[in-house]
Amino acid sequence: WGCHWAVQSRDIPLFPAVPPSGCDDLIGAVFELGRTLCRLQLSDEELALFTAAVLLSPDRPWLTESKKVQKLQDKIYVALQHEIQKKHSAEDKLSKV
Repeated sequence: WGCHWAVQSRDIPLFPAVPPSGCDDLIGAVFELGRTLCRLQLSDEELALFTAAVLLSPDRPWLTESKKVQKLQDKIYVALQHEIQKKHSAEDKLSKV
């Protein structure tokens, strides 16, 4: 299931084809997340917005301004939704040609 990242016309394995043996549940979950993200085939813009949405989590217990973080995350979600709709709109137009 190897996933590759193209860097300067070279394919570099992003995740190894087989996770190392003896992985605990956390490592296994990380590899599963990686496989799932690869299957989504997100563009660089979509991946950046998705990552930002995950990082901007307002439910961190030590946050003092969680409402501000929530507003930022909401804006990121809107931008991500826009990017995804833009991609599908272009795909729909191509399928009609």
